[in-house]
Amino acid sequence: MYKSVILFALLFISFQVKIIGQQKENTYVKAGSLYDSKNNKLVKNKLIQIQGTKIISIGEFESLPLNSPVIDLTQYTVLPGLIDAHTHVLFSQDANEDFAKHSVHSLTMESDALRVLRGSKRAQSYLYEGITSIKDLGHSGLYLDVALRDAINEGTIDGPRIFASGPILSAQGGQIYGVLPEHQSIIDL
Repeated sequence: MYKSVILFALLFISFQVKIIGQQKENTYVKAGSLYDSKNNKLVKNKLIQIQGTKIISIGEFESLPLNSPVIDLTQYTVLPGLIDAHTHVLFSQDANEDFAKHSVHSLTMESDALRVLRGSKRAQSYLYEGITSIKDLGHSGLYLDVALRDAINEGTIDGPRIFASGPILSAQGGQIYGVLPEHQSIIDL
């Protein structure tokens, strides 16, 4: 198989080009292998031209202008960023925890600030794993996912592109099973 480690181009580039991206200079990435998703194949020795935070072109190594900033990934395979289309970035649960009990505690007893700070760390971990876009399907309805999205967009924290839903969408009576109807309004804040 491949000796190279798979890297996610948009993730790596976002960290390496952050300052350059603000200046709109060109940066180049030399990819030993590049996954071409349009044709579903790996292509060898490609040069990725980036201007700011956008990929402008993909060409041959020979097209590299002299004295240009280069990120050398010739020993690696470069992939486009991945997308997670169903997340709840402000909600965490260990596999062994009771869902209803944990949900009620998390959504009613933890502060918004704590949940957003945890969510920002979780969002950053998505990015570190090569997931560059996520669709957050909501939480307790306080628009914390919108605030997290805005903080990422303004560059306050690192994270993937977030498509935020705001309030969670759920069936009548809520999403958390076993909660008494009179307590549901607390969770649906």
